Amino acid sequence: MASLKIAFVGAGHIARLHAQNVAALPDVEVRGFCDLNAERAAGLAREFRGAEAFTSATELYDAIRPDAAYVCVTPDAHGVIEIEAARRGIHLFIEKPQCIDADVGRRVEAAVREAGILASIGYQNRYRRSVERARELLALEPPILALGHWIGHTYRVPWWSDKRVSGGQLVEQSTHTVDLIRHLVGEPVEVYGRAARGFVKDLPEYHNDDASAVTFTMPSGCVATVLSCCANVPGYGVGLKIFTRSLTLDFTGWEHSLAVRKSALESENVKGEENIFAKEDAAFVDAIRANDVSKLRCTYADGLKTALLTLAATEALDSGRTMRLDAGEPPPEALRAQAAGG
Repeated sequence: MASLKIAFVGAGHIARLHAQNVAALPDVEVRGFCDLNAERAAGLAREFRGAEAFTSATELYDAIRPDAAYVCVTPDAHGVIEIEAARRGIHLFIEKPQCIDADVGRRVEAAVREAGILASIGYQNRYRRSVERARELLALEPPILALGHWIGHTYRVPWWSDKRVSGGQLVEQSTHTVDLIRHLVGEPVEVYGRAARGFVKDLPEYHNDDASAVTFTMPSGCVATVLSCCANVPGYGVGLKIFTRSLTLDFTGWEHSLAVRKSALESENVKGEENIFAKEDAAFVDAIRANDVSKLRCTYADGLKTALLTLAATEALDSGRTMRLDAGEPPPEALRAQAAGG
């Protein structure tokens, strides 16, 4: 079996983690890293035998000619990186959020579709056993209410605190919870919410919502609320609860362990995986080898719906209005008109 050549655009922590996972798979070569910080790219390249370092994604693509590329860049940097890869027939794994501008996301989606490449978005929770079990249970009985939270301190990297670069906590971090709501509960038809601001005064270059509460309404009438806070130093953690008539499904922790309460005497527990990225990365490699998109739990087009939903929720926070959505894919032009009073 011929080895797959894989390259990385972005050389931060998450790129290292994915690179370690794919390097451990049989017949996979980690061939190159690209980063605007030349020292960081070179440092990571030295950790993988035969890997080269670049400061330009297109130079990396043309020199290495990889079969696939991981895109692990700041949220504002997406667009050209993916489009140039698609033009070269390079399969893509893209860390979320895949865009903070809807027009960029749609242009990349069109390029991916036209090129016929595989493109996976890094919503790793979709690969968890606990999530698979929840989908089985919810297929038998519809949800009534969902309540998710992601509450803790500010992620201490410079770009994260600037909403203009990261998109804000809802778009960059709580997006995992929003994606699980889409995956397990359904496609919202409206969203509204409120944000808290002005509590964080001790961080330089901080431009973010300190906290937010957004509520999504489903066609069935089910409601789902996501609470986000990046201003709480002690932290409270990550979780998602889903309620049906006869079940309570309770995901806890970053690993999303699941407790299912069926009655006062009956429950079920599914422990979450510690390194879910390894399972996600193995599925991506397997999908490329088999040329089988069904092995990917979140394609570019599917992930774009989550990205657009978080952008619509952000519009709702900024405008104070209820945003009506079109089948889970909110048109940003219409949302902007609503926010302006149209």
